[in-house]
Amino acid sequence: MEKTLISIRVDKETKEQAAAIFSSIGLNLSSAVVAFLNETIAEGKIPFELKAHIQETTPLHYAGMYLFYNPIEYPSKVHLRSEKLGIDKVYAPWEAGAEDPCSIDSLIKLANNTDDYDDVSIYVTRHNQAYFKRHKNMRKPDCIAYEASGWISLKGVKNGGGYLDDKWPINIIIDKEGNTEEV
Repeated sequence: MEKTLISIRVDKETKEQAAAIFSSIGLNLSSAVVAFLNETIAEGKIPFELKAHIQETTPLHYAGMYLFYNPIEYPSKVHLRSEKLGIDKVYAPWEAGAEDPCSIDSLIKLANNTDDYDDVSIYVTRHNQAYFKRHKNMRKPDCIAYEASGWISLKGVKNGGGYLDDKWPINIIIDKEGNTEEV
């Protein structure tokens, strides 16, 4: 059978790590790629499951706290997990189908008004202008808010509503690294 050359680009570290693993089982990089291609042909598909890195979706938990947010912004990503319904789905709201909940308000309701879901998490950024407070109406000087960013579990979270509904000004914002910013 006639041979042909395949050229691929990967970062140096990936190549070195993969070559070391293949070497430990008696293969060089070229033989491993050929084995992968032959297995793909034999199975008629990629010979392993491709899925989102769920460890990336490990959420922070703020149960019992009030979440305030920009009501016109969707979270960057949503993770719905239900053993009962057989669901473990990560999606971006702007790519969602009509049946997928998208607004933070509807996702908080889904997380807390049904026992069907083990977890409902959202990925928020500073763009969402989201933050947590321990009490809905905290007065100065006790008004501390915790910036919501990254994956956030909505289980047990209370809906503070849109950030414009928050009638009490914030004095200090604390990010997830514990850095404080006076406002």
